[in-house]
Amino acid sequence: MRDKSKDWSGPEPHVFILSFLPFTSSAVFWILPPPFPLLILGLGFLYSLQLAYLYLSIHHAWTSLEFFFFLMRVILFFLVLITIPLAFYHVIRTALN
Repeated sequence: MRDKSKDWSGPEPHVFILSFLPFTSSAVFWILPPPFPLLILGLGFLYSLQLAYLYLSIHHAWTSLEFFFFLMRVILFFLVLITIPLAFYHVIRTALN
């Protein structure tokens, strides 16, 4: 067996806890007035993006331009995933009317 405390090359465990804290604690803030939960989720998302950029820039030597193109590819992927069911929905809606 290997000792994970001696050859751990990742970030400290508290970094993982901090990255998920805004998303997990946001359920508590749903009792606040409407704009606050959205702001808290947005801040958590931006913080997670910053942690992802820091990890990729340190461990894989990504530049900010490479990270930007990675985000653009991810956004394009999800837009295509959303487009396919919407296209089927519109075809079915047009055929039924």
